[in-house]
Amino acid sequence: MLKPAGHSRQSAKLAASLKWLRNILPIAALTAAPLLASPCASARISKFNLKVAASIRKGARFLLSQGHNGTWNSNIMTWGGLKAKNPVSQNNGEEGLVMEALLSVSQSTNDTRLALNSPAMKQGIAALLKDVPNTTYAAGFQASAVSLLPLHRPELKVLHMDERYLLNSMHSDGAYTYAWLPAEGRNPRELGEWDNSNTQYAVLGMWSIDDTRKLGVPMSYWARVARHFRTTQHPDGAWWYHQSKTGVPNYGPIMRHLTSMPQAGLATMYLVDQYLDRAVRLNPVPDMNVKRGLAYVTKHFNPNADFYSLYGDERVGLYSGFKFFGTTNWFKAGAAHVMSSQAGDGSYQANFYGSNPIIGTAYGLLFLARGGVPVVFNKLQYKGPWDARPLDDDHVTEWLSKTYETPLKWQVVNTQVSYKSWLDAPILLITGHAGDHFRGFGKKTIDKLRKFINAGGMVFSNSDGGTLRWNLLMKKAAEQIVHNKYPWKTLSKKNALYHMQSLPLQYGELQGISNGVRLLWVNSPKDLGATWQRDNFYDLRAWKTAANLFFYATSKASFARKFPDLHVPPGSASRSLNVAQLHYKGNWNPEPGAWPRMVKLEAWKAQTGVTLSVSKISALSAGNTPLAVMTGTGAFTFTTAQRKALRKYMNAGGLLFADSAGGHAPFTNSFLALARKLYPSHSLHHVPPGSSIYTGTNPGGVNVMPIRYRKFFTITNGLHTKPRLLGIKVKGKWVLLFSQDDVTSGYLGTHPWGILGYATKSAQALGRNIIAYKIAHH
Repeated sequence: MLKPAGHSRQSAKLAASLKWLRNILPIAALTAAPLLASPCASARISKFNLKVAASIRKGARFLLSQGHNGTWNSNIMTWGGLKAKNPVSQNNGEEGLVMEALLSVSQSTNDTRLALNSPAMKQGIAALLKDVPNTTYAAGFQASAVSLLPLHRPELKVLHMDERYLLNSMHSDGAYTYAWLPAEGRNPRELGEWDNSNTQYAVLGMWSIDDTRKLGVPMSYWARVARHFRTTQHPDGAWWYHQSKTGVPNYGPIMRHLTSMPQAGLATMYLVDQYLDRAVRLNPVPDMNVKRGLAYVTKHFNPNADFYSLYGDERVGLYSGFKFFGTTNWFKAGAAHVMSSQAGDGSYQANFYGSNPIIGTAYGLLFLARGGVPVVFNKLQYKGPWDARPLDDDHVTEWLSKTYETPLKWQVVNTQVSYKSWLDAPILLITGHAGDHFRGFGKKTIDKLRKFINAGGMVFSNSDGGTLRWNLLMKKAAEQIVHNKYPWKTLSKKNALYHMQSLPLQYGELQGISNGVRLLWVNSPKDLGATWQRDNFYDLRAWKTAANLFFYATSKASFARKFPDLHVPPGSASRSLNVAQLHYKGNWNPEPGAWPRMVKLEAWKAQTGVTLSVSKISALSAGNTPLAVMTGTGAFTFTTAQRKALRKYMNAGGLLFADSAGGHAPFTNSFLALARKLYPSHSLHHVPPGSSIYTGTNPGGVNVMPIRYRKFFTITNGLHTKPRLLGIKVKGKWVLLFSQDDVTSGYLGTHPWGILGYATKSAQALGRNIIAYKIAHH
């Protein structure tokens, strides 16, 4: 159970861990049944996600098996073939690390052994709350773990104790070493001795404490931490491990071997900037310490590194938002290495800690758990002022996470990678202003944006500073993407985007472009990002707009639901069919990515090779393209010659399948009128329930029952469980099939609001069966 609204961002990020797995993976059966009942019913579960889920489950069970009355001490570690005392185990520090991992996973699975009231977890929590730390590691790990629990008096008492210890043991220069031992007559704070490993875990503990919003950490604390990391950064951008009592940093070969310190320093810089830099600017002001650190970490990223280093890489990725280091997806690359190191008993071999599988498994779980959290906005990094407000996406994601009691994360994606890598979030966020350094997107970026939108994505742009020229540049980009086919308009206050919640927004100044089925691009001329950057809640419209955008793009899906995996793997073909897409005067192709994706789905799911071509009505040939498909959104008319050509095509054995994109009445009325003129002596009638169009009895077909409609359709028309296809048969064969309910949009696999049509899985099944029918009856 997640904490109620108002719980910490730390909880949202750490407990986020595997929340997403609950929605895609019943632990007992490793099947996808719960997903299929959701608004995202056709979301495909990738093999990668399934592997991550299974790996985490085994790792968590290993840790549970190693506990002894709530303790996980392992005082000896092996490193480089030498046995040494394990510093993390000092005074129960290991229990904090293990419990942090288990508590993260516990909120994400159906494994009853990880429930907070299970015997093993109750023992672990009780032991965790009894610990009295007298080392930095112990206090930091304890605070990070306890902050994930429901906060009552015992938990707050422990956090207050950890806060007091970490404040007192901090060096005057903002760093830490292993312990604060005034009782022994020595205080390392005054000896100039510190190391960045202890320092990063102390700061993480204090961040967890502060983020509970129950206890406050002085702002001066974060300033001292920032000063330490700024003054100790190496010229190449890295941070080293240790400074001795003489005050001389240790750059020896052993210390250089600790490759995780650059990540520790950089991640901590990102963290403290959340407190120290909320300025609202129009132009980015580069932080040279962060810039050098990021360049170093990106250059030296090693997905096969030890887990301690990967943990640091992940913190950099999460705190900065970067999905990629350069062009490398750090989570997927690192997760592959972590999973490959898992032994048969579920433990992970972490390399850094050698023969200590408990610590290795805890770090492995933390890494895997945090990577699958749902993303609301992918923020686009482009050549221009994209990061003038580095905390806008971070803060709005935090607000959404707390308001809707669901762990979420934000990401930064760049223009150097494929548009497909942007599709793990429903919305691409573009922020900036049109100054001297930005005059619009280049052709390559426009092309990627077009492909992203055609694949079902939606763009939301914000005008930093509310500059008119930015709005004009966004208008130009959107119009280029749709080849000037659709107009850029100010959205009417009646637009569905303003009415996604029970209390509609009265904020009628958004602009955008629609293809007649859905909004493709929405732009805010007013500077919503400034409100997000400041974390300012005087005007909630900026925050509620973000929620409305998500609800619109996902048909009011739960924030906890990970956005569907839209990738379609390659398939093989045991049968084939040529399909013609009709080009006519009108909005003949509102979703250019729909049928190309359906072609891929046919190869993957039905082993059917579909060759798609665009054809004018006059060029149709039943011999070359036995199936013709037609869609649209508005009214249209065909000439006498076109109707004659179309009737000739169908009489020669061709089948026309048409649907109303978005389920709009103007297209439906026009097509019904066309059908009457094509076959005056035949009337459209409902396809009977036993037809192979529904039962899928032809090779390559699938049973579509029970049929499912989109949420918007159900709210508008009530609950329907039967398909509503209409058709005409000539000589015992279907020559025309028509759906007044949207089918084509369902091929994309996305779920925008406002579409009267079939849920994506049902739409794809209907298309599949029509193709199978035509192959069998050609």
